[in-house]
Amino acid sequence: RVLNVTLQATIQLTGAADGGGIAYRQLPASDSTQQNIKQYFEEAFSFIEEARKNNSNVLIHCQAGVSRSPTIAIAYIMKHRGLTMIEAYKMVKNARSIISPNLNFMGQLLELEQCLRAETKLPCSQAWTQQTASTPEEVTSGCSSLKKKVYKIKN
Repeated sequence: RVLNVTLQATIQLTGAADGGGIAYRQLPASDSTQQNIKQYFEEAFSFIEEARKNNSNVLIHCQAGVSRSPTIAIAYIMKHRGLTMIEAYKMVKNARSIISPNLNFMGQLLELEQCLRAETKLPCSQAWTQQTASTPEEVTSGCSSLKKKVYKIKN
């Protein structure tokens, strides 16, 4: 199983891969401050869970393995192991030391944590499809607490 978290399909499934039973899924996401990556959480979770139930592995990749794919891995661990964002981040960081999800993605992971901890009135799947912030003021107001969390993770 391959989960590609990029805008472009970077792997061409032909020959052995296509006929060899390798399941492939693409989540078209960019590594930007505008990308709503949480809209793909449910799809990613289902894809990974299907593999887990079949005792199979999943390769989650993006361009450099630094921001998008770790974000998906952290989100999955948070949901399916019941860990906090910080705990899941540290688990993924221990496995791949170069991870550094962008601040936008960290904010969306924080939203996921709040949703999973029942601090929201929306069902998680509905909350994830919404944009994280619509104005620069909303982005700025959320940065202070997020920077404190990011600082806590990195230190």
